[in-house]
Amino acid sequence: MLSLEMQPDELQASPTIRLLLSDSSKMGCDLLATALMEHAPDLRVLCSGTEAKQLLLEAERLNPDVALISASLSESATSGIDALRQLQRKALQALPIVLLERRVPELIVE
Repeated sequence: MLSLEMQPDELQASPTIRLLLSDSSKMGCDLLATALMEHAPDLRVLCSGTEAKQLLLEAERLNPDVALISASLSESATSGIDALRQLQRKALQALPIVLLERRVPELIVE
């Protein structure tokens, strides 16, 4: 489940980099969001979550600048990679950043 911090009408006025964040656990999302907001004041976490399906819905609705997605989400070890592929097919503006929890050379090359 994703938690929304901003309403869609507030997004247009923001001069910051708008970020969609996902990880395999809610605690991981919360820790990463807190660290990013404390150390990068020009970043705004729009929402965070652990499920690929909800991530895709929110990405379409919020149209973030950056999608920071763990390769491994709550559904499976590669659900984050699958979600990124779907985001790219939808041609959203979000620049993808993938977080790998372990060394997987074939994913890095892809």
